Amino acid sequence: MADAPDVPAEVFPPRYEPIQCLGAGGGGAVWAVRDRVSDRVLALKVLSRDAGEAEIDALVQEAVALSGLEGLGVPRVVAFGALADKRRYMVRELVEGRSLDEVLQDEGGAPWLEPIASAADQLTVVHRSGLLHGDVKPANIIVGEAGRGTLVDLGLAAPWREDGTAARGLTPKYAAPELFEGQPLTVRAEVYALGATLGEALARRGDELPEDVRLALARVTARATETAAAARWPSVDELASALRHAAALPSPPSLEEAPWPVLGLDATAHALLAKVRGLEPGQAIAVEGPPGAGRTTLARRLAWTLGVEGRPVAVIESARSGLAMKDVVALELAQHSPRLSSATLTTGAPADATGAPPPIVIVDDAEGLVDRAALEQASLAGARLVVIGTRATAQTMARGSVTAFSVPALDAHVAIELVQRSMPSLPDALRAHLVERVGRRPGTLRAAVRALAGQAIVSKEDVDAVLGTRSRPSVPPSTSGTRDEAIEAVEKAIEMGRVDEAARALSELLAPRGPAEHARMGIAAARVALGRGDTSRAITELEAVEAAALGGPSRRAWRPRRRGPAGRLL
Repeated sequence: MADAPDVPAEVFPPRYEPIQCLGAGGGGAVWAVRDRVSDRVLALKVLSRDAGEAEIDALVQEAVALSGLEGLGVPRVVAFGALADKRRYMVRELVEGRSLDEVLQDEGGAPWLEPIASAADQLTVVHRSGLLHGDVKPANIIVGEAGRGTLVDLGLAAPWREDGTAARGLTPKYAAPELFEGQPLTVRAEVYALGATLGEALARRGDELPEDVRLALARVTARATETAAAARWPSVDELASALRHAAALPSPPSLEEAPWPVLGLDATAHALLAKVRGLEPGQAIAVEGPPGAGRTTLARRLAWTLGVEGRPVAVIESARSGLAMKDVVALELAQHSPRLSSATLTTGAPADATGAPPPIVIVDDAEGLVDRAALEQASLAGARLVVIGTRATAQTMARGSVTAFSVPALDAHVAIELVQRSMPSLPDALRAHLVERVGRRPGTLRAAVRALAGQAIVSKEDVDAVLGTRSRPSVPPSTSGTRDEAIEAVEKAIEMGRVDEAARALSELLAPRGPAEHARMGIAAARVALGRGDTSRAITELEAVEAAALGGPSRRAWRPRRRGPAGRLL
C-alpha cells in the first residue's frame, strides 16, 4: 500500500478495505478500496484535515453532480459521509488509468485522440443531463487500458442554463476568453476547453500523425477555440463528430445508449427527508411504489443528503461477497457506533456507551432480503429505518411504528423534459405521446427511451410499433439493404443530435431510388436544417418531397397544413 500518513488505514469506514493510495495533494487523497459487501474495487476520495469550506463544497458538488447522472461510463457515486476523525469522504466507481496530461508527455506512447473524443462524448451526456462540467482539461480526463477517456472531477460542476451560469472556478490555460470578462459559463465555453485540450495534444504529439490528419485536426481546434463564442460549435457533440471525422475515428460504441438525467425528484426527495428527520428511535418509513418509480434513486439521494449534513447513515444492500446479512449490517453500523457490532446486535443493546446516536439505516430492495433479524436488532438498538419496500416488509424489521411513503409519478412536463434531454431530436408531439403511452415513472420511461434509441422515429405509429403495438412503422425498410442502412445511419445521427455527421452522410448518398427513399432523405435534410436553426431551408426541403411523401408509405407521418398566399406551408 502506498505511503499516505495523512489517512491511516484504521480511520477508514469498516466496510471499505484500503488497497492503495492513488494520489494525494493539499486538498486530500484518493484511495483504491475494496467494498467488503459488493466485493468491488472503488475509489474513496477523502479531504485533508485542514480542508476548508471551499474544499467541502467542491466534494459535495461532485457527489451531487455524479448522483444526477445515469449513463455512458460516467463514474457513479456509491456513498458520501464522514470518517471517524470527522473528515468528509466520497466513494465512487473507480476509473483506472492515467490522466491525459501524463499520456501526452509520452513519446509515441498511449493513444490520445480517442480519449479526447470519448471524453467529448461523455461531456455531451453531462450537458444533456443538465450540468456543465466547469473544469475540462487534460488532468481531468483519465485514459484507460482500452484507450478510451473518462471525465472525472466534477467539483466545479454548474447547472446547465440556456443563458449560461456563473463559473465556480477557472483553469486559465483552458478557460474561454469571455470567462475572464465575467461572462457566464456556457456550452460553448466547454467547447473551447476541449478545443484547447486538443490543441495542447497536437502541440505535444501531433507530429505522430499524418500531415493531412494533423492539418484537419488543427482546423477543428481553430474553430473550437475561436475568440467569439458564437463562432465555435454550438455543442460538444458537434465538436466530437468533427474530431472523429478529421481523425477517421470510429463512432463511439455508446451511441446506442441514451443519457439519463435525474429530474423531477427534488420535491419528493425533500418530502421524504422531512419524514425521515421526524422519525423517533426504532421507527421506520416504508418507501412504496411500483417498479420504475425511482425508489432506489430516492434512497441514494437521501443517503447523500444526510451524509452531507453530517448525520450517521448506513446503507444496507444485498451482499455479493458472500457475507451474511447480519455481518453486512454490522459493518455499516460499526462505522458510526462501534458498540453496534455483530455481538451487540445479538444482545439488542439499546445505545452506544459513547452517547453517539444510532444511524439512520436505509435498506434498499428490502423485498429481496431474506435475513431480516439483524435489521430488527438494529431497530431495537434505536436505529431509524428507511425501507425500500412495502409497509408489511418494513414491519418485519422495525420494532417501532411504520409509516408508508408513496412515491408519486413525475409531473407531465418533467417526464417530457426527461425524454427531451435523452432524445433531443424527437419532436414535441412525439415526446408527449411517448409519455402518455408508457406513463410518468422514470424507470419505465428510461426503458422506452432505450428501446427507441437508434430507431428512425417520425410518427406516433413508429413509437407504438417499437414499443410493441400492432401499428406498423410509417417508413418501411427499403428494398436495398446497403442504401437502407446508410439512410438509417443518417436518421440515427440526427436522433443523437449529430447534425454535421448526418449532413455529411446525407451528401454522400446518391440520388434517391423511388418515392419512399426520396421522402426519407428529404425529411432527414429538413431535420438537419432545423438542427442548424435554418427553418426556411427545412420548409424548402419538406416542400420538395411533399408529393413523394403523400403518395407513398410515409403519408401517415406527414402533417401538411394550409398554405398561405405565397403558397408556402404555414
